[in-house]
Amino acid sequence: MNARISLRLLCAAVFAFPCIDSVAADTTLAQAAPASQVAASAPARRPGVDVSVVKQGTLVPPRVVPPCKVTVLAFAGQPITGAVHEVKDEFEAATGAKLDIVEVSFNEHFDNFISDVTNRVGKYDTTMAGAWWLGELVAGDFIVPYDKFYSDPRFPKWSIDDVLPGPRSLLEYEGKKYMVANDHDGQVMYYRRDLFADAQHQAAFKKKYGYALAVPTTWDQFRDIAEYFNGKDLNGDGVPDHGVSLHLKVGEQ
Repeated sequence: MNARISLRLLCAAVFAFPCIDSVAADTTLAQAAPASQVAASAPARRPGVDVSVVKQGTLVPPRVVPPCKVTVLAFAGQPITGAVHEVKDEFEAATGAKLDIVEVSFNEHFDNFISDVTNRVGKYDTTMAGAWWLGELVAGDFIVPYDKFYSDPRFPKWSIDDVLPGPRSLLEYEGKKYMVANDHDGQVMYYRRDLFADAQHQAAFKKKYGYALAVPTTWDQFRDIAEYFNGKDLNGDGVPDHGVSLHLKVGEQ
C-alpha cells in the first residue's frame, strides 16, 4: 500500500503592538476615500479625533502613534506568507503604521522567534506560527490572547466556529484565544486499489490478521496493512517496497 499522510497547521499568533493608540468610544465609519488616495500614504491624524478607512463599509482600525512599525516574522516565500504581502498596503493606509515583513526559512523560524522573546530583544511584534508552538509560548508568557479584541467592532469580524473542531482546538489554550487560522492541510491517504482487489493479497492478509483486507478505518488496521505490504515487490521491478510512506522527516513540514 502506498500511503501519504500530511498534516500542517500554521496560524498567525497575536502579540501586543506597543504603538497602538487609544480610540474614542464613539468612533464611527467615515466615507470612502477615492482609490487614488487609498494607495497613497495614510493621512495625518489628530490623536483622539480623526479616523480614516480604506473602503466604505470597512471597520475603523485603531490609530497608531507615528512613527510606528509593526514587524511580522513569517515563512519565506509563497504561498503561506503571500496573504501578508497582499494586505500590506491596505494595512498601512488604514492604520498609519508601517508593516515590516521579515521572512526566514521553515527550519529557522521557531528558533529565531523563541530567541527573540526569551532574550527580550523585541525585534518582532507578531509572527506566523505553527500551532504546536502554542503551549511553549503561553507557558513563557510570550504571547497575548486576543479575546478582548474578538468582538471589538473596530476589528474585522470572523467566527472561530467556522474552523473545523480539530484545528479549532489548536487555536486556543486553557480557554483563551491566541491564534488565528491561516493555513490548514488535512490528512490524506492514497492507496493502491489494485493491490486491495488482488485475490492473493486478500487471502493472505485475512489468514494472517483474521479480517478482510479493506481500506483502513482505524490506526490498528492502518498498521496491519502497512506491515503486510512492507518488503513486498509491489511494482514488479524486483526491489522490495515500503508498506507506507509518511511525511515525517525531522525539520520539515
